[in-house]
Amino acid sequence: MSLDFDVFHGLIVCRVLKHTIFLQFLEIEAAQGVDRAADIVIRQGKLDNNVAIDEGNAGKASKGVA
Repeated sequence: MSLDFDVFHGLIVCRVLKHTIFLQFLEIEAAQGVDRAADIVIRQGKLDNNVAIDEGNAGKASKGVA
């Protein structure tokens, strides 16, 4: 099974949103004193990777995924 590019790009857009939200949750917990430094580094790396892919596809069509 292969994904067409529009769907792949839609998946990347969703991943960027997901990692952004999780990163905010981790930062809130860290501000409350919970040790989340390692989790933040991992999540930030995933976010950075997906943002780079998304920026490389800027202006190209994408399909929403449900």
